[in-house]
Amino acid sequence: MLEDVLERSQMTFASLNTWERQADLVVAPDDADLARLDVSGYVREALETLREEAAGSGEDAIVARDSLNLLYRLAQ
Repeated sequence: MLEDVLERSQMTFASLNTWERQADLVVAPDDADLARLDVSGYVREALETLREEAAGSGEDAIVARDSLNLLYRLAQ
């Protein structure tokens, strides 16, 4: 569906390009979503540690964000 929208919108914008390396669509929880998770103990500690690491930059931050997304999906 996203590709269809992009194709239909090409004539509307001067330039509409995708960057294949960064074209993965990811739905990620925000801080409010993570705060509402009903987890405690070591899972909550891991969540808070990952949130801190995800706020940084570099490869470790990317891994932390991916881990937060997975934790969120599993805890739902």
